[in-house]
Amino acid sequence: MTDAATILHPLPDERAIDRPARDAVRDHFDRIAERRPRFRKRNRYYYQQTLRFLRGMIPPGSRVLEVGCADGHILAALEPSEGVGIDISPRMVAAARAAAAERGDTHLSFHEADIESVTFDRTFDYIVLSDTLSNLLDIQRALDNLRSACTSETRIIIHYHNVLWEPMLRFGEAVGLKLPQPRNNWLSFSDMRHFFTLADFELVKFERRILMPKYIPLLSAAANRYLAPLPLVNHLCLTNIFIARMLPKQDQKPLSTTILIPCRNEKGNIQPAIDRLPDFTPARTSSSSPSRAGARATRCATAWPTPPATC
Repeated sequence: MTDAATILHPLPDERAIDRPARDAVRDHFDRIAERRPRFRKRNRYYYQQTLRFLRGMIPPGSRVLEVGCADGHILAALEPSEGVGIDISPRMVAAARAAAAERGDTHLSFHEADIESVTFDRTFDYIVLSDTLSNLLDIQRALDNLRSACTSETRIIIHYHNVLWEPMLRFGEAVGLKLPQPRNNWLSFSDMRHFFTLADFELVKFERRILMPKYIPLLSAAANRYLAPLPLVNHLCLTNIFIARMLPKQDQKPLSTTILIPCRNEKGNIQPAIDRLPDFTPARTSSSSPSRAGARATRCATAWPTPPATC
């Protein structure tokens, strides 16, 4: 098993305001870690179909990084020559390590890490985010961090559920047919295309698969093989799949940013909004810093205890 210190490079946690939400995601997956194998057996047909298209994209013997590896089932099934899995949940990582040790998979290593707060000292042939992206708080930062694990030949494979399936998936969770998930970010095709552009990735391929995730003899195979690719019907498939590759970083001219925050009926929300502002430019000047903006908001609040229509 590879030492994390030779692969991962932790970054400072600059978004303390997001820590409660991040902790809630970690605690959720810690709670369900022991139940995951049972639900995978209950929905084995869906997982078989997922592995089928992943194996079709990733040849055995590749170097694979899986972000959000959970208990390591997918990473092991891909048969990499070197497999590295990271997950925010320590119990998921412990389960993945125990399963790998039981199988004797010395070529696999699993590490507790948050993709939003870590970069890599090693590159991979393929990077997989399987039903992971929608649980992230800062998707652009995660993609930026993944660049350190990429070469020009690396392919990033991302898949997550179609938003049209949300009511049915929530119903499945309510009746115990599906593993409970935290509240997700549901992303459209255009959302993902913009995220790739911001992080200097190129979308190589997009497709939708799995029209019937439950097994019904003859019907499921026919629907997923013949009906799922048809126009219009394809939009009803469960799984959105994106394949992207890294582009060279573009040299950018220094940019300035103007941010307007309406203050009417927003008591208690102005300072948190300012605290959440990310760095929009590589070198932020004092005129655009959160502290300067916060001081201006404080002066405004002091001058007008009851906010006027404009502030």
